[in-house]
Amino acid sequence: MTFMKAQKYQSYLRMALVGPAGSGKTWTSLSIGTAIATSGGGRVALIDTEHGSSAKYASLWDFDLQSLTHFSPDNYIKAIKEAHGYQVLIVDSLSHAWSGPGGVLEMAGGNFNNWKVAGPAHDKLIETLLSFSGHLIATMRSKVEYLVTEEEVNGRRKMKVEKAGTKPVQRDNIDHEFDIVGDMDLNNDMVISKTRCPELKGKMFHNPDGELAGLILTWLKGEPMPTDPKRQELLTRLETISNQAKEAGIKVKELDPKWLKTATDEEIIARGREIAGLLKAKKE
Repeated sequence: MTFMKAQKYQSYLRMALVGPAGSGKTWTSLSIGTAIATSGGGRVALIDTEHGSSAKYASLWDFDLQSLTHFSPDNYIKAIKEAHGYQVLIVDSLSHAWSGPGGVLEMAGGNFNNWKVAGPAHDKLIETLLSFSGHLIATMRSKVEYLVTEEEVNGRRKMKVEKAGTKPVQRDNIDHEFDIVGDMDLNNDMVISKTRCPELKGKMFHNPDGELAGLILTWLKGEPMPTDPKRQELLTRLETISNQAKEAGIKVKELDPKWLKTATDEEIIARGREIAGLLKAKKE
């Protein structure tokens, strides 16, 4: 291991939208997500935890939907894996994985010992989410935080409760997991509260749309990400056996560059085994 010159590579969006009901989180995520997907010739997948309410926007945006009714981390993980191959994944909302039926808090059940299971389950969900092979936008409901202090009035001590702001309905410091966090209010204004994109620092957007998506895409650009040696070996083997099949007169489906870019290692191995089986049958 050694130090190397830092290099900015192409990357996928990791964005969170936080706000109360009616602040436009679903609308905004679909607006931004669709603009990003369109620019790359891909599609949008949306995991809905709000009784399919996002389907009301189907006449405005083209996207595929999966609804969850039980919000265990495992159910989220299954849905995320099924979204593999989509350009953009929207999780609307991530709050249910924390406080909804079957969510992490219900798994813990107020028993400290249960966190030995609930905690790792949540960690696995976040890792799966951040490892998604595409752009990610997650929405979260916000809750009001209050600060309780004491003050002296006419020589007597009194409790004072003050509104200290809002925070996502999720694990503490969940915003640290995202590159961009937008706080939304009931006027559909978004304030960028956290960002690794210098162009967005301290910015506010009213009804965020494709303009914001354009700024994000420009920032995400960089040098092509180098291919992992292990994955490159799998790709080479698949190409080799595919060519062998063609030479043997076997009709095999062409290896789509887009599929090769997004396919998991397991899918590449499965394709190779399928072609190898055809070759073996041909020889026999």
